[in-house]
Amino acid sequence: MLFRSGDEPRIIDDLKIAADDPGAEYFAGQRSLIAIPLYDRDVAMNMVVMMRKEPAAFDPEAFPDLVLASNLFGRATHNLVLSQELQQAYDLVDYEAQVIADIQRSLLPDKLPDIPTMELAAYYQTSRHAGGDYYDFFPLPDGRWGILIADVSGHGTPAAVLMAIAHSIAHAELEPPRVPSQMLDHLNGRLFQRYTNDARTFITAFYGVYDPSSRELTYACAGHHPPRVKRCEDGSIFSLDGVAGLPLGIRGEEEDRKSVV
Repeated sequence: MLFRSGDEPRIIDDLKIAADDPGAEYFAGQRSLIAIPLYDRDVAMNMVVMMRKEPAAFDPEAFPDLVLASNLFGRATHNLVLSQELQQAYDLVDYEAQVIADIQRSLLPDKLPDIPTMELAAYYQTSRHAGGDYYDFFPLPDGRWGILIADVSGHGTPAAVLMAIAHSIAHAELEPPRVPSQMLDHLNGRLFQRYTNDARTFITAFYGVYDPSSRELTYACAGHHPPRVKRCEDGSIFSLDGVAGLPLGIRGEEEDRKSVV
């Protein structure tokens, strides 16, 4: 092992300390001393000092083994401290992530609305504490309901934050747009204007307006997988195809989105 000048282990067989030395009281009565630096990448970070009252009390031949043993013990102790600090940091991050997840879940409907002629069920499970999945319901005039399903690109806290922003934008208007394409254009414009114009993140979304009296669903889609509908009468399942568009937040101008019945 290479040692820098001044960082070398030392043996002093006849220790003499001047009376006016600031540390004289700690060396009083001691005649032998060994100083063993504890190294980190060949740099002495700490030092072990051992003293004896007899002169020449330390065996020079055993000194290299003592240096090695002291540094191995020092490294083990240092690793233990780092492990504890890392665990504390992880626990703090884990706690903050759980708080974010709790806040995110509070933005989702705590109870599914009772919509005539439609049965609703929802299951929400993120890959981590928090995520970018989002669904919501908006009561509209004449008994109609707006149904929003969205997914933010990415995972974890960044996706959860953008999901919360999308929630805020969607609820900013006193009355959500009655035309699905207008709702998606509204979200897209606000997102791109302030939050996603760096093109590193985006949101796929589906928004539909359901009329229980006519049992008609008018919808628009922004890069989202077409939802599937299951009919109550015969249990048949089909996809809501026929409309598509770029995900939200990719470009600022309005898309040529269409609403499909």
